[in-house]
Amino acid sequence: MIKKIINNPFIYLNEIAMKNTPTPNQSVEELKQKFRNMPIEDLEKLIAQ
Repeated sequence: MIKKIINNPFIYLNEIAMKNTPTPNQSVEELKQKFRNMPIEDLEKLIAQ
């Protein structure tokens, strides 16, 4: 899983953004921006959900 994230992080950011459906006033782009700034451990926890 970690290798996949490192090799192509944006595919996984999209997947996480879709799992964490944005509230009406929060765009997917904003969510992706938030996830880009997260530590890799937090991303893994979100993916595992």
